[in-house]
Amino acid sequence: MKGQGIRIYLQTTQDVDGVAAAIKDRGGELASEPEDMPWGARAFNLIDPDGILLTISS
Repeated sequence: MKGQGIRIYLQTTQDVDGVAAAIKDRGGELASEPEDMPWGARAFNLIDPDGILLTISS
């Protein structure tokens, strides 16, 4: 298994649960469902078609 080469963190003012639902509605797959983080953000992960791990948080 290859190691993780890059992760991109994205922050949005949009509803994170809504963004995750929209991705899934369009056929995308999440690497993790939205969850509350210990530092107060709500976030989820997905892997783009090029294999880059994206973290989207509020």
